[in-house]
Amino acid sequence: MNEYLKVKTNELETNSKIKNIRDLYRVINDFKKGYQLKSNILKDEKGNLFTDCHIVLARWGNHFSLLFDVLGFSDDRQTYIHTYIQQNH
Repeated sequence: MNEYLKVKTNELETNSKIKNIRDLYRVINDFKKGYQLKSNILKDEKGNLFTDCHIVLARWGNHFSLLFDVLGFSDDRQTYIHTYIQQNH
């Protein structure tokens, strides 16, 4: 908690000196909210919750791999999608 206060105080000081008003107010709002512990909880395809950072990172990696495949980074999948769309329209 002490480290959190030091970091936020330094951010306030820096933003004030360089007249970065947007970030200055962002840090002030963070102070108003207080310290909030962030959790890394993620659901898998079946709805199971995971908190282990390695499982969470693997799940995000899988998610983005699938997303990139759909967006054209995999020719086979892209061809399948186009064929499916053409057959159903």
